[in-house]
This record gives sequence, structure tokens and C-alpha cells, in this order.
Amino acid sequence: AEVKAVKNAVEGVTLNDVVLATVGGALRRYLQDKDELPAGSLGAGAPVSVRTENQAGTAGNQVSAMNLSLRTDIEDPLERLQAIHELAVQSKASFSDMGDNTLTSIADNVSAALGALTSKAMTAATWLQEMPMATHTIVSNVPGPQHDMFMNGAKLRTVMGLGPLLDNMGLFHAVMSIAGELTITFCACREMLPDPDFYKECLQDSFDELKAATP
Repeated sequence: AEVKAVKNAVEGVTLNDVVLATVGGALRRYLQDKDELPAGSLGAGAPVSVRTENQAGTAGNQVSAMNLSLRTDIEDPLERLQAIHELAVQSKASFSDMGDNTLTSIADNVSAALGALTSKAMTAATWLQEMPMATHTIVSNVPGPQHDMFMNGAKLRTVMGLGPLLDNMGLFHAVMSIAGELTITFCACREMLPDPDFYKECLQDSFDELKAATP
């Protein structure tokens, strides 16, 4: 309900925008504390379902990905939320123009070994040329059923996700919502994010600041 209240207070924004603004604010807080906040914004990779109505009930993953800005360069939480929403709208339009199934089709026709080698080569080239990475973390938002669930009479109390870490991407946010509760669970590499307890505080503080800033 608190997340929805923030969403409803700002015209047009989505729950996903609120989540991204929370993550962006948390990363800004964390990196500022470590004196490592870059001047430009960090970016997030967001998995997107491209399963059509005709593919409902079929096996296999139908998932592509979008790159979204977290606007870690904006201090004001409300301005960050509005900026993320505007950029997300533009990204979705570009994603739609490109074709939702483009990346999925490529993945289906490239062997796993070749895909892994290509990914490693692209990452290595980015590091060698000191180019900024387009994606610094993953934010995967998976909405679940908004009603109570039971198994053999035992009520499901909460749901937390888990996501994999990738080469040179040491932070994954798994966002889950079920029965009126939303959780953000992160998985982090200790070499790249050595203070996860503090980052947990940053996530909560970021949302609290965003909630306080909304009219």
C-alpha cells in the first residue's frame, strides 16, 4: 500500500518506476558514503516478458531485456522518480520499435558457448577501453498473486527472490510482490559491494525519503 501511495501521488508513474527510483536512491547513498559516486547515472538491466497471448501455457522462457537509467545523478527523490518515468517511457517505445522478440530470437539461434564467449569479449572490451558500462545491476520485478496462498493449511507469509551475479555485475535486485507485500532482495558480490548490511539500510532509507517527498 505504501508503494502504491507513492505511485498514485505522481501522475503517470508505475510501480516499477517507484522500485527503480528506490534502487537508484540506495545506490546513490551507498556510493556517496564510499566516496565513489560517479558524475553520470548508473544503469539497470530489467528483464521483460515478451510472451504473447498465443504463447500462454507454452514451455520455455520468453524473456528479453531493457536498459533503464537509475538517475543516481539526481539528489532529489521526487525529481529522480519523474526522470526515471520519462526515460522508461522512451525506452519502452524504442524497445517496441525494435521488436520485442529480437533478443529472444538471437538467443534461440546462438549456442550457449558462443553466447558466453561473446558476452565475455564485450565485457573485456568495455574494461580495456575504459568505456562506461550500460548496465551496472539487474532489477527484476516479478508481480505475484495479490491474495493469500496456502499449502496444507499453512499460510504463505512472504516471498523473496534470488538472482544470479554476472561477469563485472556484482549486484542483483529481485523484486517480488504477493498478497499486498513487496520485497526487494539483493544478491551482491562482497568484492564489489563489501558492505551489504549498509546497502540494506540504504534501500529502506531511499524508499522512506521518496515516500516523505511525495505530496
